[in-house]
Parts: sequence; structure tokens; C-alpha cells
Amino acid sequence: MGKHLLVIVVAVIAIVVAIVALLAANYYPAPSPGGGAGVYGGDEYGGGAPQQEATPAKSPERTVEIRLRDFSISPGTIRVSRGETVRFVVINEGNARHNFVIPALGVTIPSRGLLSNGDSAEATVTIDLEPGEYEVYCGPHRDIGMVAKLVVEG
Repeated sequence: MGKHLLVIVVAVIAIVVAIVALLAANYYPAPSPGGGAGVYGGDEYGGGAPQQEATPAKSPERTVEIRLRDFSISPGTIRVSRGETVRFVVINEGNARHNFVIPALGVTIPSRGLLSNGDSAEATVTIDLEPGEYEVYCGPHRDIGMVAKLVVEG
């Protein structure tokens, strides 16, 4: 009886480990090879736009801090002017890993991977968009409402 019980316990542990591994793989997916389209840099969590370096020819006119928490973005509305050069500093204050996606500009911060708790990344971009409202979001958590608005003023 002791041997059979041991086999059952080992089998149950193996099943639990497999389930945890599958859940973890879905929550923290690996980056796609080459860093292009995929979880962190392109279609799935990166906004669907090709990634570009967010480095303009001129210096930023101002800095905007973006704070990522579980599961919100602060500020909820980010106001910028068309043609303005902005330095976005993104800080993860949450326990989950996050990024900040501006799909209308083809920018994801950080450009590869996700920010862990306490990490920060930045990108300087020129707002080359028509006046209006644009959605920005955390790639892994967009579907659960981790979104904000980028308001471009004329």
C-alpha cells in the first residue's frame, strides 16, 4: 500500500506543477524571437504597430511621469500638444509586470520586455498626431481595463 500511495502522491504533484507552469506561461509569456511582433514588441501586447526607436532630433520640451499600478495607469488622461516633444518616464509601482503602449505612435515603453516592480524606463517622442483622443495602455493588461487616454491638442 505504501508504494501505491507514493506513486499517487508523485503523480498529483506532477499534475499540479504542470498546471502552475501553464498558468505562469500565460501570465508571464516569453518574448518572441528577435523581439519583433509578439508578446512584448508588436501585435499581442505591443500595440500592433512596428516598433520604432523613440528618439527625436530635438530635446524634450517637458517630462511626463506615467505610474503603472495593479491595474491602473496614472494619470488617466495625458494631455500633450501636436508637434510637442515629450519625455515619457514610466514607473512600475505594481506587483505585476507592466509596459506602456502608445499604439498611435508605434511606441512601447520599454521597447522590449516588461517592467518589474520598482523598475522604470523612458522614451522621448515627438507627438506627430492629429488633435484628438488616443488610447494608451499596458499591453498584458489592456483587456482587464488598464487603459488611459492620450489627448492631443492642436
